Amino acid sequence: MDVDSIRATELTILQKIFNDDGPDIIGLYGIAGIGKSTLLAQFVEQYPSHCVKVDCQAVEPTPKGFIEQLHYQLACDNDLDSVRRCLPPNTVLILDQFESCILIESWLRRDFLPNMNKDLKLILSGRLHPDNQWVLNPPLNRQFRCLKINSLPLAQAVDYLQQQGHSKILSMGINQFASGHPLALKLASSAMLEEPNRRLSEIPPNEVIQTLVSYFAQDIKDPELRRALEATSIVRRINESLLSSMLDIDHTTSTKLYEKLSNISFIDSRVDGLNLHDVLKNVLSSNLKMRSPTTYCDYRNRACQTLLQELHQASTSQLWRYTADMLYMVDNVVIRSAFFPPNDSRSYSVEPAQESDKTAVMDIIKKHEPTDCLAYYSDWWNRHLNAFHCVRDSNDSLVGFYCLINPDEVSPSLLQQDPLTAAWYRHLSLSTADTQQATKSIFIRRWLSQSEGESLSGVQAACWLDIKRTYLEMRPELRTVYLALNDLQPYASVATELGFQVLDLDVNIADRTYYTAMLDMGEHSVDGWISKRLLHEINQENQMAALPNWFDKQARQLILKEQKIDLTPLELGTLELLIRNPETAVARKDLLKNVWGIEYEGASNVVDTIIRSLRKKLNDKSAVIQSVRGVGYRYTNKD
Repeated sequence: MDVDSIRATELTILQKIFNDDGPDIIGLYGIAGIGKSTLLAQFVEQYPSHCVKVDCQAVEPTPKGFIEQLHYQLACDNDLDSVRRCLPPNTVLILDQFESCILIESWLRRDFLPNMNKDLKLILSGRLHPDNQWVLNPPLNRQFRCLKINSLPLAQAVDYLQQQGHSKILSMGINQFASGHPLALKLASSAMLEEPNRRLSEIPPNEVIQTLVSYFAQDIKDPELRRALEATSIVRRINESLLSSMLDIDHTTSTKLYEKLSNISFIDSRVDGLNLHDVLKNVLSSNLKMRSPTTYCDYRNRACQTLLQELHQASTSQLWRYTADMLYMVDNVVIRSAFFPPNDSRSYSVEPAQESDKTAVMDIIKKHEPTDCLAYYSDWWNRHLNAFHCVRDSNDSLVGFYCLINPDEVSPSLLQQDPLTAAWYRHLSLSTADTQQATKSIFIRRWLSQSEGESLSGVQAACWLDIKRTYLEMRPELRTVYLALNDLQPYASVATELGFQVLDLDVNIADRTYYTAMLDMGEHSVDGWISKRLLHEINQENQMAALPNWFDKQARQLILKEQKIDLTPLELGTLELLIRNPETAVARKDLLKNVWGIEYEGASNVVDTIIRSLRKKLNDKSAVIQSVRGVGYRYTNKD
C-alpha cells in the first residue's frame, strides 16, 4: 500500500463534484509533498473517461498558451469554441501544479469557464490557496469549495509504516519525526529499510526533511548516478542533452544514466524530460551549493549554455519550455518570484477594470496625483478602458490599480494628448528609426496603491506580477518597457538588477516631476532578458566560488582564526586580482593599471607596500602571496 492511497476522506470529497448538489469547482491545496498529485491520480484512475488532466508546469501561463495545451491534449482546433466542443459532457478539467498558472487565474474564472459548457467541472490543485475571487465572484454562480490536504493522522501513518515492514514501535518512532507528512514518511521508511541502525530520534525537528533527503542521496551507491541526481536537482527538468552537458559525458553514457534516473523514486517522467520532486530538488541543490560551490556553478553554467543553444533553435510551440527552464535557474528573487511567486498565500487579486470601478480608481488618483493629471486618466478610462487593471483585497475592496498601454493598440493622437505617453512615443519613434528595427513596447503609465501610492507595497507587487503576463503574451516581439516614477531612490537597486535605465526624459505635470525608466530587453525579447540576467548571476557565482573561504569580498574582510580583519580598497583589489589569476605571475605594472587605475612603466614601491601590509594581515597564510623576482607577485593556494 502506498502512503498516498490513504486518502479516503479527501477522495470522497472530490467525488462529490459529480453530484447535482456538489461543488462545480474545487480548490485542492497543501504544502509540497503532502500528496496532492497522487490523490488526483487516484481520482483520475477511478473516472478516466470523465477527466482531462493538465500539468500546469508545461503550460505557458497566458490564455494563448493554455488553449494551445488543450488543443494538443484534445486534438481539437486552437480556439475556445473548438475546446468547448471537444470536451465531453460531465468532464472534470484538472489543473495540477496550479501555482504555475496563477498569471491566468483571473482569465480562467472570467473568460474561459463562462465560455465552456455549464456541466464542465474544474479542480485547481497546487500549493496556493486559490484566489478569493472564486468565492466572492464565482463564474456564472457556480459553486466553489476549498479542500486543504493535511498530514496523515497517527493511526494511518503508523499503519502505512507497518505495511512497509517496520515494527509498530519503530513506526511510531519514525512518525514522531515525520509528523504524518507523506513525503517524509516515504523518505524515512526508505532510510530505515536501507540502514536500520540510523537514529532518527537524533534529528532536530526543523531538519527532518533535509536529513532524510541526505540519507536518500547517500543510499544511492553508484557515484555517477549520485552525480546525475545532483545535476538533476539544479534544473527544472533534465533531458539527455542537459545531462550529457552538465556531467561532461558522452551520449551513450548519458542515455544509460538517464534510464537509471527514470527508475528512481521521487522522479517523474514527463513529455519534456525527468522531474525530481521539488522538495528533494531544493535540499539537494542547496547542499551541493554549500558543499561544493565550484561544482554547483559549473553545473549551472553548462546547463545555461545548453539551454541557450537549444532555445535559439526551439519552435514557437517549444519556446515556453525553455523560458521556464531559464526562469527556474534564475536565483534573482525579483525576477523569479515575479513569474512564479514562492509564497503560500496571496492577499490581493488583480482584475481587468469595469465601468463600476471608475469612482474608486479616480479617488486613488486624486489622492496621489496632481489635479491636472485627472483629465489624462479620465481620457484613458473613457477611450481605452482595457488599459486599467484593478487590485482587490480579500474583502473585495479596490485598493489599487495599474494602467498599461500598448502603443500599437491606440492612435498616435491619443498618445500625444498625455504628456507622459507623448514623451515615450517620441523616444520610441526615434529609437526605432535609429535601429531600423521594428519593436513592440508597453507603456506602464502608472501603478498606485490607495494607501502607499507608487511606493513599494503588496499592491505594487501584485501589479507587477500581473504585468508579467503581458510580458509573456507579447514575446518574442516585446522589446522595451517604459514606466514612470516620482521617486527613483526606493527602486534604484531593484531596477538596476533588472536592467532598467533612467532616461533623460523628465516630464513635469503641475508641480510634479515624472522620471522615466526603460528596460530594453534586446532583440531576443523576454527570453534574451532572462538569459542575460542568468548569465550575469552565473558569472558572479563563478567569481565568488573561486575565492577562498577566508576571503569575504562582500564584507571586505579576511576571516582568520575566527577573527575578521578589514581590508583597505587597495588591499582588497590587489588580493582579489592575484586570486583571480592563481599560479600566474602578475606584473607590478598590471597591478597598478587594474587596481590603481594608472599606467606606469617605471619602478614603484606602492605595490610592494600594499603586499607587505597584506602579508602582515594574512599572518600564517602570508605564503599564499609569492614574490616573482623582476616581475611582481603570484598567488598560490598551496599554503
